[in-house]
Amino acid sequence: MNNIAKIKRVSGYINRILFLLMVIFVIYDICFWLFIDVMPEYLITVNSVPVPLVSGQLSPSLKLVGFAISLLPISALLYCLFNLHKIFSKYKAGIIFSVEHVVYFRRVAKYLLAVVFGSIIYESAKSVLFSLSNPPGSRVLEVSFNSNDIFILLIGSVIWVVAWVIEEGIAMAEENSLTI
Repeated sequence: MNNIAKIKRVSGYINRILFLLMVIFVIYDICFWLFIDVMPEYLITVNSVPVPLVSGQLSPSLKLVGFAISLLPISALLYCLFNLHKIFSKYKAGIIFSVEHVVYFRRVAKYLLAVVFGSIIYESAKSVLFSLSNPPGSRVLEVSFNSNDIFILLIGSVIWVVAWVIEEGIAMAEENSLTI
């Protein structure tokens, strides 16, 4: 089996996994906010505070606000996965290098950055929502930037450079095809 056939086969598997991940992330986020009142306490804590932040049930309006804010990082992540899905669809079709690949890779890189910043906003807002019913002086605003965020920023930067390299490779291939 030649490399192109292997790339097509593996890209088909990766495409299915990417689609499945998109579905799972949406279902998880919806379920998190629908069932937050019945979840175990260890799932609803902020790492720096050893006690649960939700002292009672969240009102439906606070759940809706939490879900709406969670759409910031989730929608950016879904857009990344969608563009990766497009990339691997091209690979599955046997198209290895194209200008569209560059566009898709750049979108993935940009939206990975958006995932990080959206996550910072979401986690901060979530800490406020979870502690909003606490008495004054016991409310929490937690802003965090952790090693996962650094890793995602690094991966986004690497993907941006890969897009740049692919773009240069396409330009060089076109230039070589015109040389006699």
